Order: sequence, then C-alpha cells, then structure tokens
Amino acid sequence: QVVYSLNAHTGLSVEIASQNIGTVAAPYGVGIHPYLTCNLTSVDEYLFQLPANQVYAVDEHVNPTTLHHVDE
Repeated sequence: QVVYSLNAHTGLSVEIASQNIGTVAAPYGVGIHPYLTCNLTSVDEYLFQLPANQVYAVDEHVNPTTLHHVDE
C-alpha cells in the first residue's frame, strides 16, 4: 500500500506498507521517485534535501555493503 500526502507546511510525504506473506524471510527493497511540476516551470534550479545521518556504501552491482555515518 502506498499513500501520498501533500501538506503546505511539510511538503510531500510518502508512506509505504508492505507485508511478506511467505513463511521465510525474503529480500526487500523499495524506493519512490515522485515527479511534480510547479506551475509548469523548470525544476533544474530546485534543491532537494534529504536529511540523513547514515548511508550505505554499495558494490559494483549497486548492492548495499556497509553502513557509514555521514560525517565519515
């Protein structure tokens, strides 16, 4: 289930709920890629901020390998 919400003060919010209906653990990954237009103007000069204090390094196949703090 995916729920999109747009708030004038907090912006776009996306909530994703998933459930493994199998009997064993399964690999899982999810990502969102919303694209919005604002008055049909170019988004080339917009700034996207994603607060985070940790990131995953990836290997040559873009598989996550190790978790690092952002300040490392």
